[in-house]
Amino acid sequence: VCSIMNSGLLLLALLGVSMGAVYKHPLHEIDSVRKTKMMDGTWTEHMIKTNIRKALSLKTGSQPLKDYNDLSYMAEVTLGTPAQTFNMLLDTGSSNLWVPDKDCDAYACNGKGKYDSSKSNTYVKNGRHWSIQYGTGSASGILGQDKFCFGSSGLCVAKQVFGQATYIADFFARTPIDGICGMAFTSISVDHVIPPFINLIPQLDQPYFTVWMEHRTSVSKGGQFTYGALDPDHCIGTPNWVDLTSATYYQFDIDGASAGSYSSNRRQSAISDTGTSLIIGPSSVVGNLAKKLGGTYDPSVGGYRVSCTASGPDLTFKIGGKNYPIPSIDYIVNIGGECILGIAPGDFGFGPQWILGDTFIRAFCNVYDPGNKRIGFYKAKA
Repeated sequence: VCSIMNSGLLLLALLGVSMGAVYKHPLHEIDSVRKTKMMDGTWTEHMIKTNIRKALSLKTGSQPLKDYNDLSYMAEVTLGTPAQTFNMLLDTGSSNLWVPDKDCDAYACNGKGKYDSSKSNTYVKNGRHWSIQYGTGSASGILGQDKFCFGSSGLCVAKQVFGQATYIADFFARTPIDGICGMAFTSISVDHVIPPFINLIPQLDQPYFTVWMEHRTSVSKGGQFTYGALDPDHCIGTPNWVDLTSATYYQFDIDGASAGSYSSNRRQSAISDTGTSLIIGPSSVVGNLAKKLGGTYDPSVGGYRVSCTASGPDLTFKIGGKNYPIPSIDYIVNIGGECILGIAPGDFGFGPQWILGDTFIRAFCNVYDPGNKRIGFYKAKA
């Protein structure tokens, strides 16, 4: 028996098959601010204020890419010993970890989970001040250190530096998340604080994590992060890998985009972003794509309305010489009985031209590999 077992182990080793632990972390879908404000008719007013805030921050030399109008998934994480639980955005478009602190008396902190350092026997005071300016407002406070875990996955950092937010902008009061867990590179982290996943890489068999989000036809509307492994339960085959062009965000080049008889073959920069529910791209290209998908632009929603029963052509992106077609079930988004296209215009004027958010990730599992500075895409199971 021992001989058979040893032979099996040797065979697995020769085949390069990992026998290590797989860490699974469930996601839960929430209504984005864009969706709720479109439904109550206040989206236009909100965007005017957001654009003014962005313009003011640009005058100071800041170029905030994130506005969190479109965050639509959250997951549980814990901090401290014993564990204190928080509902967080796992955001591949940023790199800082912060939660509201017990001393946060801002309106936006009301009703949110608040971290209490006095209740943790593993807390270490840091005391440095931090501040992050987003397109939709800021967050600030002091830094601390404590044990951090990705929910009940069993994957933990014993000494994670994080932000204890004593102030967060009123915008966050409209979202059910407590805070943000950045999953990108240290290079874009405020104060160069190392993000939790980067700290965890030495514990993993593979230096990456896989993200799967359920199709729009699903009832439960969730997803899963899988750390240190691929996700054979929800994704088909193996990833097609693409080298990152910048180890900041998960940034890479796309070769073009098409829908129906329209195609753009412009090579442009893109990022994959779990913190954005839509695909955002240059207005000129997005406008032509939307027309072929049956959308009609409506400034009151900042995007394109479409019939909820439409069955348009695939929305296809070409990346690394391969086509990635997104079917209508994944790019038509219901907002309370009305529908919009899951692609919207956004001319940033700096950085990447495209943000491939949840609309893209629902159709294709994304594998984020900061260890090898690459990203992988493969089809999500229906």
